[in-house]
Amino acid sequence: MGKDIAVHHPGSNDINVQFSTMLQTSLKDYKALLASGAGYQFGELTAKVFNLSQSEHDHWKSSIGLYPADVQAEIKRHVVAALTRTNANGDDAPVPISFQWKRGQKSITCTYKPDDPSYEIVITGFPEPVASALSERRRNNYKAD
Repeated sequence: MGKDIAVHHPGSNDINVQFSTMLQTSLKDYKALLASGAGYQFGELTAKVFNLSQSEHDHWKSSIGLYPADVQAEIKRHVVAALTRTNANGDDAPVPISFQWKRGQKSITCTYKPDDPSYEIVITGFPEPVASALSERRRNNYKAD
């Protein structure tokens, strides 16, 4: 991804934080997207969690468009499974997700780790977001709209 575009959207570290430290926020925002009637479109949860401006959102949607629809659907399927997990009492019990990007033949691999409930999604052969935090880039590189 070109740096001129990449500065405008969440990085790989942001996405990992979103689905670990910010897991409860992500679940709340996921439920809000569903309640709005808009449903959950790939990338919209991250846009909501990070409160992307319209310009940032446009760049984000353009960048995730580099992932084919079937790849988006596969990643989304695992994100939904992790967020909507419930415990034996039926209470919300979302599990963290870690994302890794690798070079190589295109593939999406998801591993569920039941001992310490979590998912690991490895995205191979597709563009990786920049690593730095969006908040840092917002401060240093440009003014959000």
